This record gives sequence, structure tokens and C-alpha cells, in this order.
Amino acid sequence: WYGANREQKQAIIKQVKALLAADDIEDKAAQAKQLQQTWKEIGNAGRRYETKLWQVFKETNDQLFQALKNQRQVEQQQDDDIVSALIAELDAIQINDEGNDEDAHMMIASVTEKMQSLPKAKRLLLEKRIAKLRLAMDNRTENRQFAQKKQQLSVLQQAVMEWADNSDVTALVCFDALGKNYKQAMTSAEQDLTRSRPWYTTMLEILVALPSPQEDEALRREIQLVMLSDKLARGEEARLEQALSAWLTYGQPSTADAQRFHAILDKVIAQPALLAALN
Repeated sequence: WYGANREQKQAIIKQVKALLAADDIEDKAAQAKQLQQTWKEIGNAGRRYETKLWQVFKETNDQLFQALKNQRQVEQQQDDDIVSALIAELDAIQINDEGNDEDAHMMIASVTEKMQSLPKAKRLLLEKRIAKLRLAMDNRTENRQFAQKKQQLSVLQQAVMEWADNSDVTALVCFDALGKNYKQAMTSAEQDLTRSRPWYTTMLEILVALPSPQEDEALRREIQLVMLSDKLARGEEARLEQALSAWLTYGQPSTADAQRFHAILDKVIAQPALLAALN
């Protein structure tokens, strides 16, 4: 009986020693714990052998788990080095006016691929940084779009003020710098004959929350009712972009019309929500 127990424990010691040479760190740890449980389930090997066998088993386990600890520390340091290198790559991405979106997306894709072998906790750390970068890139893109829209509206303001003094719209100094949709509207021969430039001027003032002249108060109320009716009956809301283009189709404006239009565009340029409503 003692002999059988002794042989089983000696076999376990051999298995633990063999684990010292194994490569899979997680598998070694699991097997070592299982062998410890098996050892507990085996009976006494006899007074002469039990203490010696236990001492050898314990020392071998201590060696194994120290090796496991050392290996984990090495792997953790390697992971930390990879994370530091990837953070450096992310920090090198320029999120400013000079930054290139295509280059930034390629660098983020490269980091994302390299980090897949890392433990989940370290991947999450990098994913948070990437999320912040993407948000900053989205904000930069939005700022660029807003800047472009502001520039286009400023050119349109200049063109309309000049147009009030020059009926040849294509001869305007800044005509070529206008957006395609504005050029088409200013040279269009098609107009909404059921409405007029004063109608669209007042509608634009409603859309951007500007007051209208006192003499246009009745027209303003009429337009507000039309807009409300369209919204309730067809779910349609008046669009700023369409109203701007429609205003331009009525030909050369008077100086007063051009000044009101200029004020409307000033309000649009100053309001991010209004800029966002433009195509």
C-alpha cells in the first residue's frame, strides 16, 4: 500500500520536472495545479519516504512557479514595450490643419493590426487612445467643412453685393470662385413664379431667426403659416440651402435686397448649427 503510494508520488514528481521544460506558460500552470491536487488525493508513502518525497515535490513546484513568474514578467515587459511603441505611433499622428486624414487612417489601421496579439486590458488602453484620435479627426474634418462653407458664403456675399451694381452676373470678379450650385442659381432662367425674392428674403430671415422690416410683418406671418402647414401636412421642413438658391434665381438684386441677404449670410456664418444645415 505504501509502495503504491510512493510510486504514484514519484511519478508526479517526474511530471512536474518535465513541466519545467514545457513552453506553454498557461498550460504549465494548469497542469501543475492539477498535479498538486492529485498529490493531495494520494495516501501516505510511509514514514521513511513521505517527508523526502514531499520535500522534492515542493522544491520542484517552487522552481516551476518561480519560472512561471519570471516568464510572465518577461512577457509582460515585452507587452509593455509593444504598447509603448504603439502609443508613440499614435502620438505621431498629427491632428491639426496640416494633418492628412488618409495618412492618419493608415497609421491607425497599422496600430490596430499590431495590437491584436496583446492582452485585452492593454488592447483596451490603446483602443481608448484610438477612439480619442478618431473623435479629434472627426472634429477636424467638421472644422474644415465649416471653414470651407464660411469661405463660400463670404464669396457669395461679395458676389451678391457686386451683382447689385452689375447686371452681367458672369462678369462679377468673384463669380468663378462661387460654388457650382450658386453659379447655376444665379444664371438660371427658371423661377418659382408663385413666389418672389421678397418672399424668399423673408423666409430666410425666419430660418436664421433674424427680424424682418416692419412692412414685411404680414408677409412673414403668411410664410410662417405656409411653413407650418407644410410641416404638418407633408412632414416637410423648409431647407436653408434650397431657400438660398431660390433667392438667387430672381436675377439682379437691388442694393436693399443685397444688404438683407448679406445680413442673413452673416448670421449663417456665425452659427455652426446653420452651417451644418448647408450641403
